[in-house]
Amino acid sequence: MKNLFLFLLAAFALTSAAHSSEFKPSSLPAYAENHAFVAIGSDGFLYAAASNPNGYVFKSLLEQYRFVPAGNGFAGDILAGRKVFYLGASCDAASDDLTGSWTKSGTGLDFVIEAQNGARISFRLLSTDLLPSHSC
Repeated sequence: MKNLFLFLLAAFALTSAAHSSEFKPSSLPAYAENHAFVAIGSDGFLYAAASNPNGYVFKSLLEQYRFVPAGNGFAGDILAGRKVFYLGASCDAASDDLTGSWTKSGTGLDFVIEAQNGARISFRLLSTDLLPSHSC
């Protein structure tokens, strides 16, 4: 039993090391360079960030894809669209599948949306001075 535990521990360590090495230092891709304010979402997507009198809008720079089955498992539709998050000036937050509230860190760079069901997504701005500024 002890040998099995050590084997599993070693296998996990090798797997974890392999996954961490898949990420390396990088700069923004070309498709993000024309956006004044870019955020990295905790879902791994890049978002264009904008501010208006009603709050903030985070819109994914790339489309996300979903498969919606119809009938048997091989038939259905492939849907594509950009993910959009709205962070209201009154601290409310919404997207097509998430509603809740949002907070901003003291640095003004980190935004977190937390839904009533416990789901969370966070955004890390890569630059400051997004105006108008809102605080929650």
